[in-house]
Amino acid sequence: MYDQKAEFFTDRINLFANFLSTSDEKISLTLHTDLKLASSSELLLDNLEIQILHKASYDFSNNIKIDLGSDVELKELTLNSGQLSCEGRLTVNP
Repeated sequence: MYDQKAEFFTDRINLFANFLSTSDEKISLTLHTDLKLASSSELLLDNLEIQILHKASYDFSNNIKIDLGSDVELKELTLNSGQLSCEGRLTVNP
C-alpha cells in the first residue's frame, strides 16, 4: 500500500489508498463513511461508500459494525474537521 491519506470531517471519514496487485497493477481505493458508536464496544461504519478504480462494480453493504472487544468501552465518539476523539475506558492486558 502506498499514497494513503485520511480526512476527518464532522461525523465523516474519507480514506484514500493505492495498492499494487500481485501482477503490479495499480488499484486505487476510496472509502467514505460516517463513523458512529453502535455500542460501547462496537464502531459503526454507516452510509459506507467504497470505490475501487479500474475494477467492476462491487456490491457492499452500506454499513459495517466493527467489534472492538470486551476490553473497550466507549461512551462518546466525535469526528471534527481533522480530528477524531473519544471518551471511555480501555483495558490494557500484559
